[in-house]
Amino acid sequence: MSSGLSGSTERAVLSSQPRLEGDQRDALAVLVALVLVLTQFLGPIGALAALVASPIWFPTLRRFDYARLFFVAMAACVCGALVLWVVNPAEGSYSASNAVGDLTLIARAGVAFGVFVWCRSVLGIINLAFVYGALGLLRAFVDYGITTDAVQLKYHFSWWMVVLLLAFVSRLERRLAIGLMATGVLAIAAIAEYRALVAFLTLSVALLLLARFTARRGQALTTKALGRDLLKIGPPIVLLTYLTYKAVEKLLLGGAFGESLQLKTELQIAQFGSIILGGRAEAPIALGLMRDNPWGYGPGYVPTAQDYYAGAYQRLVDANVNYLDTYSFAGHIKLHSFWGDLWVNAGIAGLCAAGLMLILVGTGLSTALRHRSPELLTIFLCVWGVWHVLFSPIYSNLLEFAFIAAVVARSKSPVQVDAGLVRGDGVRPPSGRGRTLRA
Repeated sequence: MSSGLSGSTERAVLSSQPRLEGDQRDALAVLVALVLVLTQFLGPIGALAALVASPIWFPTLRRFDYARLFFVAMAACVCGALVLWVVNPAEGSYSASNAVGDLTLIARAGVAFGVFVWCRSVLGIINLAFVYGALGLLRAFVDYGITTDAVQLKYHFSWWMVVLLLAFVSRLERRLAIGLMATGVLAIAAIAEYRALVAFLTLSVALLLLARFTARRGQALTTKALGRDLLKIGPPIVLLTYLTYKAVEKLLLGGAFGESLQLKTELQIAQFGSIILGGRAEAPIALGLMRDNPWGYGPGYVPTAQDYYAGAYQRLVDANVNYLDTYSFAGHIKLHSFWGDLWVNAGIAGLCAAGLMLILVGTGLSTALRHRSPELLTIFLCVWGVWHVLFSPIYSNLLEFAFIAAVVARSKSPVQVDAGLVRGDGVRPPSGRGRTLRA
């Protein structure tokens, strides 16, 4: 099936940007940048200002699948956390400052998501990614200066650099340029000693090639329902994920990314049997705590010795007890995963919110792969979003996920399949050809 669009026309359609004059676009770009700064970078005060402006951005949520439900889920987490704080099911003590910080973070994530969705509807996904990545990188340079330190690059620079570069990749037409930019992004991840980033960028490139290969052979990954879609693309994704994992593991053990990561990987495999269990051993801790107190603990809860032994995973205790003392139970239960941290703070509401996050990014990935011209930016954000829910702490990544969710949320506007990945809100291609479905 061919759309009959010329290359330049198709790229214009793919951008799906609102039809605005130059001065209007510049003014909106400044406004969006201001709103992003308020929501993402200025903390509770900025989030409060954005909340006051909710009559502007809240109506936009109804144009995207699960958007209003996501906002409601964040509000439910705040309410659930407050209930646990009052009821105190674990009969322990609370840190007021930590509690306020936890509640504020969850509330900020909900507001930031709404603002990001509005920004997407104004500028489209690619322009939003440019503004977001540029502002984040600028702030990183202001806070930390120019550095070559791997730790600084990993935690303060790599995310913004990858978003910015992938947004640029989405503007390119030549496959060679896309390949070179993808290689550059992988190089950033390797220099920063960021194993997860290396693995998921590799997986994202593999999924991109799979989608484009099947589309060229007339086997576009399209279905009428998400369930049937998952049956078609699920096995290839699982196989690619496994092969990517084993390939990256071999490269790490072979020293392809440096001696430091090689030794770290060897130690984790020797102690725990795999990189995932060695690098993210908090899941058994979370399950132990859930067995002891299934309703959660509430924001700012101060763990006791009983909590420590209920959640202490024995192999982690034997291999790295200092990690438990300095992170997981250091005056604040932290489980290094969205599902675990949200459950600790908000109980059942937190688990439901984490499940909704997986559904949101899952539908986003399904939509991205079913298009004839999928983009690396959205595929990577979907994969990275799943990783956040399963293995990343909310304290450093929840606001980041708000951006991811806003970008990958499926639009309810009808669009053309042949138009490729929709980056805006459903602008129809001028040819009028092609099958219509929701993006």
